[in-house]
Amino acid sequence: MNPRIAEAHPAPLMPFPANTRLSTPQAVALEARRARDAMLMAALRDLFGGTAARLLAWRERRRAIAELRMLSDRELSDIGLSRETIALAVTANPAEEAALVAGTSPMVAANDVVAARAAA
Repeated sequence: MNPRIAEAHPAPLMPFPANTRLSTPQAVALEARRARDAMLMAALRDLFGGTAARLLAWRERRRAIAELRMLSDRELSDIGLSRETIALAVTANPAEEAALVAGTSPMVAANDVVAARAAA
């Protein structure tokens, strides 16, 4: 039997600690609590930060709709809107709106007979 294989040395079998500055169990527990608290704070920040961003976006849309409703019909037609399309213009996705203007939108009106004939 090979003595190098049969003889077990305890030192090589034990891994080195990842963080040598944490030598006491209290220090390890403190570092674990700090890591847990940081993770919880990040999760709460994401949760409430997203809610706050959605609330601010909603308020901006409401303000834009109110400002557009104060314009006259003439002023609205100058910028290409009507009273009926104010809410749609403010809440529309800019990418979808650009596709509608360019005529490349996959959305087709239900009563669009021309598009139905071209597809057939």
